[in-house]
Amino acid sequence: MALIHIVGGVILLASIYYYYLTKNYKHWEKKCVPHMKNTLPGFGNMASMILLKSNVYQTFEEIYKKWSGHSMVGFYFGRQPGLLVRDPELVKCVLQTQFPSFSSNGAFFDPTVDRLLSRNPFILEGEPWKVARHQLSSAYTSGKLKYMYGTIRDVLGNFLEYLQGKVDKGFGEAEVELKDIFSRFTAETVARAGLGIDGDAFNDKKDGIFIDIGKQLFDPTFFKGFKTIVTFFAPFLTRLFGASFIPRKIEDFFIDTVKNIIKYRAENNEERSDFLQLMINLKKSGAKDFAFGRDFDDETITSHASSFFIEGYETSSITASFVVYQLARHPDIQQRLRDEILSIVQTHGGNMTYEALQEMKYLEQVIQESMRLVPPGGTMIKVCTNKAELTGCDGVKCEVEPGTMVMISVAGIHKDPEYWPDPEIFDPERFTEENHRARRRFTYLPFGEGPRVCIGTRMAMMLVKSVIAELIRNYDITLSPKTQMPIKLNPHHFMPAPVGGLWMKLKPIGKTNSD
Repeated sequence: MALIHIVGGVILLASIYYYYLTKNYKHWEKKCVPHMKNTLPGFGNMASMILLKSNVYQTFEEIYKKWSGHSMVGFYFGRQPGLLVRDPELVKCVLQTQFPSFSSNGAFFDPTVDRLLSRNPFILEGEPWKVARHQLSSAYTSGKLKYMYGTIRDVLGNFLEYLQGKVDKGFGEAEVELKDIFSRFTAETVARAGLGIDGDAFNDKKDGIFIDIGKQLFDPTFFKGFKTIVTFFAPFLTRLFGASFIPRKIEDFFIDTVKNIIKYRAENNEERSDFLQLMINLKKSGAKDFAFGRDFDDETITSHASSFFIEGYETSSITASFVVYQLARHPDIQQRLRDEILSIVQTHGGNMTYEALQEMKYLEQVIQESMRLVPPGGTMIKVCTNKAELTGCDGVKCEVEPGTMVMISVAGIHKDPEYWPDPEIFDPERFTEENHRARRRFTYLPFGEGPRVCIGTRMAMMLVKSVIAELIRNYDITLSPKTQMPIKLNPHHFMPAPVGGLWMKLKPIGKTNSD
């Protein structure tokens, strides 16, 4: 008899738990919104992503493709209803027209645990976000970028010396992995342009501190992949367990380093033309840290300085890697780009000046087309904060409830044949001025759109343009057999990371100095 009661109790508890896991799975059916079927209790439709068999980039690009012809599609992440919007007009609503209802990026970082990331404008919402964004925007004016370009030029000299060393060891030809060499460039650039210090990134014998930090934060592992999913899709777990996104030792490094630099500059009455100095000047002007309701202090400065590194390091190196990969696959485009670069540099006295870089329109087209095919941020996540109604081009209407996750597959839109004929073909001509004017709005989103468009867009483009220009100016680039074809993305990284890396062979063209 006791055994029957135990079995009955277990069945009852299992039934209650099953009901708890599945009770929301009629959400989209009740709203008459097209939605994914075959939900799994506890996983919803996201089992592949939760089990890290595919990343968020791949998952939502696949859903986007499968639901062609629909303006929106409902899905479930675990128990939570989510909505993927496919119609560019709906994308416009979410990112711009109805921005107040979708202003949250959905990530949560406990300020007592993640002291630095919790102040990042990407994380902040409402008035704190507006103020922080306005404060940081002063670092990305044309005048400030031109100042920082001087530092980038110095790093480019070191970069070319590093590659020349590789060529010398390879008896006239170097075999390199693109993410590795560009991570060294971006790490050194953001160390110098951000903090005004040497990052020791061009050292093959031992990784410099900033390369080491970059690897700790971004090198794909199962644990990092799982932590990213929890942070963006189940933030309540970060609150529950107090899990930090940035390891404490890395936080401590940035805090101690910035404190020492600020102290040194104050004691020596020294000012520099770097990002950190702009933040120091904000503090001197009496700016406020509205995220925490206090003065703009050293920890606020450190938060913004570390964000400058974190956001500049990975996205720029990934972007540059895929640009060069495409150029290696298309030697005719590579040569046309080289001709443009050499011609413009010649008109500037043989120097790769800031002004020369701005004139390289075909270079910009090449980068834009590469980011169309492989956008660094392949998926945008928004969370509804105020009830809003969306109406798709197919007539589907949906009242979106607060707390609903809204997804935009940038990768899906970028390869939709409705907006991009022959979308898998690499064609920089898509980004001529004429084609740009004719293109439908909100179908090209490498940096986002609307009020929360990436604030560092111009800085990122300057970094990528400058290093690509010098590389193509000095080297002929071909694919190495080490590159695994076709390209497969690592499911443990939320950004596009090719399994096995992108390996290239570099052969010098004439001189390899930067001027």
